[in-house]
Amino acid sequence: MIASDALKEKIVIVADHDDVSARQVVTALAASGFPDIRAANSGEKIYEILRPYHDRPEAIGLIVLNEKLPNCQLVEMCRSLSCATDGSVIPFVLH
Repeated sequence: MIASDALKEKIVIVADHDDVSARQVVTALAASGFPDIRAANSGEKIYEILRPYHDRPEAIGLIVLNEKLPNCQLVEMCRSLSCATDGSVIPFVLH
């Protein structure tokens, strides 16, 4: 997969508690042309990364999320971040 020009302008968050797995995902995304990849090792860290973009959710292109991430209410997070009333949606990939 190669990132489109529109996606290259977006932030990608890789959330995984396993450093080896996280590095593999980051490496694959970087090789595909995603330049702004942020790492999170807990649900709390995801929200910390997202907080400055509260008024600009369109800046976030994707969250790659390990389903066993600690301190993460997976269903609630996915629901709250992908069902905005203003039409903005943050996509998730679970692994």
